[in-house]
Formats: sequence, structure tokens, C-alpha cells
Amino acid sequence: MAKVGSLELREHFVNCIKCCNGNAEQLQSLFLEADGTEGDKKSILEQAFRDVLRDLIVVSLDAVDVTPYTSLVQLSIDSAQAGICLHTVPFILLGDALDFVTINVCEKIFEFVESRVSTWTQPAFYSSGKILLLRMCNDLLRRLSSALNTVFCGRIQLFLARLFPLSEKSALNLMSHFNVDNVTTYNKSIGAGDEAPDAQQKMEVDADGGYELGALIDYN
Repeated sequence: MAKVGSLELREHFVNCIKCCNGNAEQLQSLFLEADGTEGDKKSILEQAFRDVLRDLIVVSLDAVDVTPYTSLVQLSIDSAQAGICLHTVPFILLGDALDFVTINVCEKIFEFVESRVSTWTQPAFYSSGKILLLRMCNDLLRRLSSALNTVFCGRIQLFLARLFPLSEKSALNLMSHFNVDNVTTYNKSIGAGDEAPDAQQKMEVDADGGYELGALIDYN
């Protein structure tokens, strides 16, 4: 491959991503043939992925089919496993996509995220992207309504519970910050010599489906 500048290489990467049909081998061949340091090429490829995602969002912002998004993220996963891009790229793409699409589309994209738990828990991905994944889920939870999107919120919480171990530092109170303003008031317990409260009447259902007063129930 002839020597090209960073902008031209970025354009080559964009075209390859769009035309390779999810085949990371073609992208890897272009990466190896390109001039420049490995770090520079990885940075350029990351920006190329984000350029393709931007074009997808512009063209299909309200589209119901999320296959183009999930295919792009899967290609970034394969590229990271091939060593031609950083392991943080899939998380960056997911975060960018979930920030712009509608809630209905977010829910379908999140199904892909849930199905890749075994990938996210791999040491290379987990150490590089666990904070990005946690931030992505928290940002998504802030967009959702706890009353209208209860099931979706629960799925996100279960996903985080499956992803992070119980010893994860983000779930621990390492700084020992406590809510000292929270005061619980207890009622005085009744001892043997204290007077019991007034007897309460029990409500019973009559034959007609109504309610009537039943026998008296004392404190004991």
C-alpha cells in the first residue's frame, strides 16, 4: 500500500468497514499494510469506527432494525481480539449509539449487550472497559422512567449484577461515608406493668361481599 496521510488512511478504514460485511480479516490486512506506528493506526481506526457509527445514526436514527449497529460493534470486537484496535472501542461505540437512539431502539441494542456477557468478562475487555460499561448503563438508567420502563431498568440491574463481582470496588463504601442525618424513631415497648393499648376490632367479610365488625381483638 502506498504511503498515505492520516486523513486518507482514515477514509480507507471507513470504506473498508462499510464494505467488508463484518469480515475483520480484510480490515486487518489493510491495517498491516498501512504505514505508521501501531498506536497511530489504532487511533485512526478507532475514529473510523466512530465515523461509520455517526453515518448510521444520521441515516437510521428512528429505524427499528438494529442489525447495522450490532454488526459494527461485533466487527470492533473482532478487530480488538485481532489486535488492530483498542479493547475500549466496542464500549465507546455502544455508548455513542445509546446516547442518540430512541428508548425502543436502546432496548434492542441492549439485548446484544446482554448476549455478549462472556465477551465483556474476558480479562482484556473487562479491565479496559468495565468503567465505560458501568457509565453506559448508568446513563441509560437516568434516561429511563422507573414507572414506565420498569422491566428494562430491571434488566440493566441484572446485567450489572452478572457482570461485576460482589467485591467490585464501585459497589463498596470504601470512603466510609454514611448518612448520619437518617434517624429512626422507635416506639416505647410495653412492659409487663404497662397498660395495653385499646382493643382493636377485626373486620370480617359478610356473605354479601361487604365488611362488618367482628370480635374484639386485644393487644395480646
